[in-house]
Amino acid sequence: MNDIQLLQNEVNLELLNLETGIEEVRYYQQQLAGRTLTQEFPKLWEPNAFDRPFKEILSFSIVKAKLVFSYYIRGYWGRLLLLLIAVSIVTVYIYSLHRDVKLEGKVNLSKSMILRTPLISGLLIGLSLGQFVFPSPPFIFSTTILLCCAILLTLLLQGFTSKYWMAIWLALLVLYITVALDNMILQTSRPERWGLLLISSCSFLLGGYTLLNKSRHNELLEKWILYPIGLMTFMALLSLFFNLFGRFNIAKVLVVSGVLNVIAAIIFLWVLRLVNEGLSFASSMYRQRERRLFYINYDRVGQRAPSFFYAILIVGWFVLVGRNFYEFKLLSEPIRDIFYAQQNLGRFSFSLYTLLVFVLIMLGATILSKVVSFFASDPQSSNREGKDNRKFHLGSWILLVRIVIIVLGFLIAFAAVGIPLQQITLIVGALGVGIGFGLQTLVNNLVSGLIIAFEKPVNVDDLIDINGQSGKVKSIGFRSSVIATPEGADLVIPNGDLLNSHVINWTMGGFRKRIHLPLAIRYGTDLDLTKQILTELLNNHTEVLPSPSPWVLFGEVSAQSVHIELYFWTKTFKDTVQVKSAVISDIARIFEEKNIAFAIPMQEVVQQKLPTDEK
Repeated sequence: MNDIQLLQNEVNLELLNLETGIEEVRYYQQQLAGRTLTQEFPKLWEPNAFDRPFKEILSFSIVKAKLVFSYYIRGYWGRLLLLLIAVSIVTVYIYSLHRDVKLEGKVNLSKSMILRTPLISGLLIGLSLGQFVFPSPPFIFSTTILLCCAILLTLLLQGFTSKYWMAIWLALLVLYITVALDNMILQTSRPERWGLLLISSCSFLLGGYTLLNKSRHNELLEKWILYPIGLMTFMALLSLFFNLFGRFNIAKVLVVSGVLNVIAAIIFLWVLRLVNEGLSFASSMYRQRERRLFYINYDRVGQRAPSFFYAILIVGWFVLVGRNFYEFKLLSEPIRDIFYAQQNLGRFSFSLYTLLVFVLIMLGATILSKVVSFFASDPQSSNREGKDNRKFHLGSWILLVRIVIIVLGFLIAFAAVGIPLQQITLIVGALGVGIGFGLQTLVNNLVSGLIIAFEKPVNVDDLIDINGQSGKVKSIGFRSSVIATPEGADLVIPNGDLLNSHVINWTMGGFRKRIHLPLAIRYGTDLDLTKQILTELLNNHTEVLPSPSPWVLFGEVSAQSVHIELYFWTKTFKDTVQVKSAVISDIARIFEEKNIAFAIPMQEVVQQKLPTDEK
């Protein structure tokens, strides 16, 4: 027992030391932020009172960088593993797209940036987007990922940009490596100040030359790059001024942020270009949903990245550049305190953060359930039926998946807020009272949707007839189902009506349909010959199924003709009208060759002239 108490005391002491250290760090940060524009050192041309040896400063900086990097990796190894998995998925997907485009042979892969080197493209896209899963990364960690992205982009740009802009990019990359190394130096020294002056001068001259050489601007594939370069030039000029007059910290922040903003902006712009190019190839290649492509419907996704993707990259660029300034932290910390402040409502304690998490989880579950339906549903009826279109159907399982997603999101959201599961029963009971009073129809449709999902009388993409209306089941939702009619309209039917109606499901029968074609021939026609001709015609017709075999039957004898009934099966439901038309055309042709006449309704009118009375 005493040993446990001693161990507890040691833990408490270590926690106290950590909290004290954190408070000291915050205090010094506030002191530095308060002296942002004050002169910390003598002017650059004036001597310093004391300078620590640069080698000693450099050795401490290397040790500190190694410790920070290793501790951060150990603390977030799970997210690092998640990043590797995401990068692998993107790379495998691009390899799959590369293989399919190569097999088609219509595109020159050497002219496609994303398909020429799938491995490099996948690594670049995955690392550029995946870096945002790491919370508050240290400078050395974010620099490592950004530097890897820059090297990958350098390999991709070969052959896609002119030598002039390739030289500009390499010069920017060298500047970024230099300022990144300089930013990891712990203590200011006279050699570092002169080095920073050289870096700022090079940044200003490079940016100014790039902006003033307007004759080369038309070679740019992404002209938005000029704006970050202009910002870098302005910040480098300010850095020169502040460094000369002894304001080293703000000078260092400005030049680091300026060069970082250009590198990040160029990488993100080219990542957008890669994503748009990949979506363009995918939408033209993949017309059907496949398992290896997660059943994504590219007709619905489109050929360009969605707007929220652009917003994520803009916010990411702002965060990468802004967190170099202490003012960014001053703005973010009060907002964070507001979100995490605990509020009490009776016995229940909550914060804005937990409420936001609740809303986001429910919203995410709702969006995810819609995404499942969105990607798995066709915007219009398919042009093909039969076995090829029956390779995979999520069908009414989509509804079950959506219900599971909503229920899990509901439970996880309540657990995240801290509401006990016992309280959920009270909420469900209250909802039951409301349902009993006024929501019978809605509940009927919801329960009918569940029955359809489990029993599967109809499925997504099934061809059905209901109440005289035919069409293809487009989606099965919580309350209603959508049927795409041949006329191009969408028929919305409540699930209760769909379940209670007499539904003819053509798809469950294998897409085949029997056609009934009545004919009438004149009296005196050789019936045996006619039957033989029609039987041979149907047996030899390519669009008529040989099994079940066609039937040629004599139906009835009317006042002027003999009726023949033809029964035969088509291969697919959608070909019914075309096959029937082709069979009628063949029958008319062969009847004409064999001198077999169709019966034409005739009426004989006898006109009798009566004798007139003589006057």
